[in-house]
Amino acid sequence: MLTIENAGIFLGENLEYVESGYIEIENGRIRSAGAGKSQSRGKKLDGTGFIVMPGFINAHIHIADSIGKDIAAGKRLDARVHPVFGAKKKILETSQPAHLQAIIRSSAVSMLKKGITSFADFREGGPEGVRLLRDAVFGLPIRCVALGRVDYYSDPSGKEDLPDDAGKRCKKGGRHRRRSGHQRRERKHGRFT
Repeated sequence: MLTIENAGIFLGENLEYVESGYIEIENGRIRSAGAGKSQSRGKKLDGTGFIVMPGFINAHIHIADSIGKDIAAGKRLDARVHPVFGAKKKILETSQPAHLQAIIRSSAVSMLKKGITSFADFREGGPEGVRLLRDAVFGLPIRCVALGRVDYYSDPSGKEDLPDDAGKRCKKGGRHRRRSGHQRRERKHGRFT
């Protein structure tokens, strides 16, 4: 067993700060933690000056976008990341898989160095994109959840893959409803809510 002692610890579900505490680790898992000194025997590390807390979670990332995150800087958001005509789409489509994999792995290592131990990636490229991500982070001590989307919108003229009532659903309301001229002007001037 390994025990880290004298460390500042964020402890328990409420992450209460303990100025000097211990963490007992057995077989790679935390066995116990608390304030004060541990009564266990075995190897001990002095954690004086360190703060121990749970790993951070990046709950929304597009990790492959790291390949071109500064491209199109200063442009409108849709010019940078729009899934049909944005700079991001062009960069991802023209990049070699091995290069994307190296960028993804480098970004994952960078997250680990900053205390991020888990992330949820909004993966582009369908099943092949998910495989690329899994291969890139293989062997790293980071947890990854890969989320994806169906690319129905990538060809606006290709209506044959859409459900028959898709047009009706868009017209019924929500973000896609058509606004009056007055509402469009108000929105343009920042007063539309």
